[in-house]
Order: sequence, then C-alpha cells, then structure tokens
Amino acid sequence: MDPVTSGEVVELKKLLETEGPPPLSDLKDIEEILKRVDVEESVLTVQELMELCGQIALAGGVRRYVDGLDESRSPLLREKTAGLSHLKSLEKAILRAVNAKGEILDGASASLLEIRDQLRETREKAKGVLEHLLRREDLQSMFQEQLVTLRNGRYVVLIKSDHEHRLQGIVHDQSQSRMTYFFEPLQVVSHNNEVSILMGEEKEEEYRILAELSKKARAESETLWRNFEILENWISSAPWPNSPHS
Repeated sequence: MDPVTSGEVVELKKLLETEGPPPLSDLKDIEEILKRVDVEESVLTVQELMELCGQIALAGGVRRYVDGLDESRSPLLREKTAGLSHLKSLEKAILRAVNAKGEILDGASASLLEIRDQLRETREKAKGVLEHLLRREDLQSMFQEQLVTLRNGRYVVLIKSDHEHRLQGIVHDQSQSRMTYFFEPLQVVSHNNEVSILMGEEKEEEYRILAELSKKARAESETLWRNFEILENWISSAPWPNSPHS
C-alpha cells in the first residue's frame, strides 16, 4: 500500500473539521490471527474469532463512513478505501456461534443445543438423586454437610470418614483432616457416567464448530488481509485523533 499523499492529507483535515473522525478507535493488530487463518486445518479460538469479527465490523463501518462522504470533496480517500469489504456473512456466522465472554453459544448448532439440553437434564437428575439421599432421616448421621458438590467432574456428597461403609459407592477424595470423604453413592454412578459422556460429546461438537468457522474465515483470507492492510496503512500514514496509532 502506498502512504497517504499530500492531497489525501488535505482531504483528511477537511473531513476532521466537517465530519469528525472515522470509527477507527477499535482497530487492533490482528496480523498473527490472519497468519493462523492461513494455516491449513488450523482452528481459531473463540477470542481469535471475536477479534476477527471486530475487524470485519470495523472495515464495514469505515467503508460506510467514506461512502457517506461527498464524492467531489474526498475522491482520493474514497479511492484509497474502495477495496474495503464488509464480510457480513462471515460476521453473522461468528456472532451466531460465539460471544465476547469466550463462550460457544447453545444455538451454534442443533447438535450442540441437544447435547447441552441432555447435559442439563442429566446433571439435574444426578443432583436430585443425591439431594434425596441427603433428606433421608436414616442417613442423616453419616453426612458431614447437607451439600452436593463436584469432585473429579462427578457429583458427590460429603460423608464422615467413619461412615463410608453405610452406603455402596466410590470414595473420590478426602479432606485434609481426613475426617470427610467425597463420596459417590452407587445410586448416582450411572447419571455421572452419562454426564461424562455428554461432556465429551459437547467438547467434540464445540471443536467442530470452531473448525467450521475457521474454515469459513480461511475462505475469505484474501479479503481479510486486504482490509487489514488498507486500515493499517491508512491509520499509520495519517493518524486520526481517536485511532490507536495517534
């Protein structure tokens, strides 16, 4: 990309006086992410996809800003940004699947939604079984606390160490004082097993979703690089008041 010319600088100054600066404050250096996009079969993280999405939106915002200018007053700048593209389809695909909190959304795929629904239901069943045991009067003396908790990814209850033989089950851990066991009663083992299986399926589906989004980004690599170079060149050559390079 060629640096900003003196004629473009004049246009820039006039724009700042009449239109205000373009929406460039959220510009980030995503060069390393774009390099990862170009690696065949690479899978971007949620955060990388969100940063990519942010740059897509930024390119669209700058393009709209320039397109809204009087063509006769800013021909040079319009020419310089003519190559910017707003990849709306890719942007929508990313935003449908992930969010800024680093989460993959339930609606990212029908399979993921089904798995997570099953997972929530099975977890509730596991907790329900344990809560029923906690309420049994004949077992009250064995519990250290009226609490359902997780140990090694499995739902367990806390029992006194001298009561471990009152129920069939699995001891997963013990407290530092060795007075309390993290105990998985036999009644909840099948539910915990199902939770473990579903969690594995969830991870596989999440990975598949990220891989699919990364593939879609890879298909737009040329445009993503062009947008990045245009924006970086425009900013670094003629810093705007609210840009990251100013």
